[in-house]
Amino acid sequence: MSRTVLVIKHVPWEGPGRIAHSLAADGLAMHTRTLVGQHDPAMPDLDRYAGVVLLGGPMRATDTATHPALAVERDLARDAVERDIPVLGICLGHQLLALALGAQLEPDAADEFGVAPVAPEGDGIVGVDGPLKVLHWHNDNASLPPGARLLASTPKCTNQAFRLGSALGLQFHLEVDPEMLERWFRVASVRAEFPGSPGAALTAMRRADARMAIAADAVFGQFARRVAES
Repeated sequence: MSRTVLVIKHVPWEGPGRIAHSLAADGLAMHTRTLVGQHDPAMPDLDRYAGVVLLGGPMRATDTATHPALAVERDLARDAVERDIPVLGICLGHQLLALALGAQLEPDAADEFGVAPVAPEGDGIVGVDGPLKVLHWHNDNASLPPGARLLASTPKCTNQAFRLGSALGLQFHLEVDPEMLERWFRVASVRAEFPGSPGAALTAMRRADARMAIAADAVFGQFARRVAES
């Protein structure tokens, strides 16, 4: 039985961050791949993996003409959920996962960048009581897939987190720590995309980090346990 998680990246500077720590703690290995630059990407073989992680990126989730790999990733996510393989989507990955499960994309529906709270909904996010400050970085929203449980929201984006079967989607970046965010801001295209002050964002991130780390350990730890038990 596989104990390897497929991690799909979209840009070099985005990595699994705190997700990797939780996977390692449960004795799980990672296989990191980047499909988005390929003209005719092949579907990864799900028989090789116990879980799937779709990370973030600046692409629009519906732009499959420019990035055909995004359609492959959506099919991969759908197939994994149908096979009850745990899937975790972050930001762009959250949107791809939601679309794969029947949601719609709402382009330019929000303008959320920087550290700000999300509010728990329903059962909420595991390990989190009350509002949690997280790192936001998106313009597009994904609607809630049919039958999904809403876990968190903001006034500008209803579907900040959801669960449906073996799928967990997070619109926000709980995997990022202050050091990773600092590395992001060293990338010229990242700085150009961010509408605020990088220095202010880093200060806010450091202030919120202790509680974010606790939440990340709980959320990603639960995901890792689901993978280990699947």
